[in-house]
Amino acid sequence: RQHLNTYYDALETADAQKALEALNALIAADPNYPHYYGARASVLETLPGVTPDSILADLDKAILADTTLDQWLIKRANYCLAAGTDRRKYQAVNDLLELCHRDSTSLAHRMALLPVVRLSDPQVFANLHQEAIALAYLQITETPNVADHWYTLASLYAMDKADMQEEDVLLALGYLEKALSLDPGKWAYAQLRAELYADVLHNYIAAIEDYRYVITLAPSPNAYASLAQVYASSGQKKEAMTIVQEGMILFPGSYILQSVKRSIQ
Repeated sequence: RQHLNTYYDALETADAQKALEALNALIAADPNYPHYYGARASVLETLPGVTPDSILADLDKAILADTTLDQWLIKRANYCLAAGTDRRKYQAVNDLLELCHRDSTSLAHRMALLPVVRLSDPQVFANLHQEAIALAYLQITETPNVADHWYTLASLYAMDKADMQEEDVLLALGYLEKALSLDPGKWAYAQLRAELYADVLHNYIAAIEDYRYVITLAPSPNAYASLAQVYASSGQKKEAMTIVQEGMILFPGSYILQSVKRSIQ
């Protein structure tokens, strides 16, 4: 109890070193309790000079101590994805597949896994993609007034824009229209619709309108760059350069805007 109190006090004061010492004492007293290892992994992430292998070692111990827990398996998968190396990506795929097998109703696990396996394992991707779409439809049936559910379904149909069929494009646009009607303040909805208009349908007028809307909601170098590129693709280079200049006033030194400017000139 004393070590636990010390740990909770350390969390309140954001004293990572003190929290680590308390967790070390707790693990020494009870080496079979998985949450102590998971908590220590979380603390180690905040400390400088700690190797990824040390953090993963604690997550491994947490998972081995109780193989029925999803919490630390999810954390290990996310950590391995963030690490970015091929070896850790392979671990992340295995962890996410295990989570999908454990819970046939989890759309979130499938959404996390789909981008990872899209290029490396087409068959796994195809199976998961169909499962995810079915779960997304079920989610909408249960709670049809949640804008994010419609956006998720649209995102699934738009996951591979290069191979989208006309029917899929129309479905995705319809779902985005519904999402925006429920929550017009979400810039991500308008951005995805703009991408479909520009990249798939080459409807630059509609894409420009959506990207301008995105800029009013959430101005960013990427949004200005995308809008400028659509103007340039439609042959309006003067307007494209104007957008780049407007963006560079707000975001001086932006690499992406400088790159777009060079491509337009």
